[in-house]
This record gives sequence, C-alpha cells and structure tokens, in this order.
Amino acid sequence: MLAFTILCPIFVIFGTILQIVRSEECIRWQNHEKELSNCCKWDPPYPRESMHHCSQSATEQVTQDKQELYRCIFECYFEELGIVVDQTLNVDKLSEYLQALSEEVRNHVIDTYKKCAAETTNTLRVCNSFAQELEMCALEEIGVGCPDEIFTPGEICDKRRSGVKFCQD
Repeated sequence: MLAFTILCPIFVIFGTILQIVRSEECIRWQNHEKELSNCCKWDPPYPRESMHHCSQSATEQVTQDKQELYRCIFECYFEELGIVVDQTLNVDKLSEYLQALSEEVRNHVIDTYKKCAAETTNTLRVCNSFAQELEMCALEEIGVGCPDEIFTPGEICDKRRSGVKFCQD
C-alpha cells in the first residue's frame, strides 16, 4: 500500500509530462496548404518581367536538381531587381518596391527581410543560396507576424500567426 501511495503520484506526473511532450503542437503544411496559402495576403510587389528570363536562364544551368533550380532563379531574379547585391540585402531598393503598401505592412516586411538577411547562410553549388533562403525565410516570417489589414482569420491561420511551427516530418 505504501508503494502504491508513493508510485501513484510519480506515474501521474510522468504521464502528464509525456502528454505535454506528445501534444507539442505543429501544423502539417500538406493538410492545410490551401488555407495556409491564404492566411496572409502578401503578394510581393516586384516586377515580374525578369522572372521569365531568370527561369529560362536557370533551366539552362540546372537540369535535374529542383532545389538548385530555385536557387538559380532567385539569385538571378533578386539580383536583376537590385534587392540582393553581392549576396547582401539592399534595403533601399526593397523599400522602393514596397512604397505602395501601408506603412504598417511596409515596416513589417522590411523588418522581416532584415531579420532574415542576418540569419541567412549563403552556400554555393551552381548558384548562391542567399536570395532563395532570404525569400523563404521572409515568406514564413511575414506569415507569422501578418498585419491585421492583410490577415485572413481562421483556426489554422490563427495558430500560424501565433507562432505555431510547421511539423518537421
């Protein structure tokens, strides 16, 4: 009986800890792709003319590796736009493209790109990864801190905005 009295609270505590660890919340992109892509109505206001040229150029450089293809496209595109110069974020040029946005959205986007530029590594295979990593980081961070005026509320969007991460499986 004494063993039961001592062990019972230990099992309850252990079970509670196990439940907390197991219930750490994450969002599965593949299960909520449509909703997640509409949470934050952020459409980068960059000219799209260069994108076609950069896609063609990248396709000529890279034949099979999709990840490398995207690196090459973003490297070309952001350099042609002047947003990235020598693998560095050009904040002034970014600001020029964002002038039509409200001050709240513009400041959020600029702060996000600055943060991401500081965290982005640059690896070189066929193309430098800086521009692609910068954009992927910025898109994720913009979604997390999405300003009210471009945010679409909903269960999944609210979770994402509150900082719930994507599942890593």
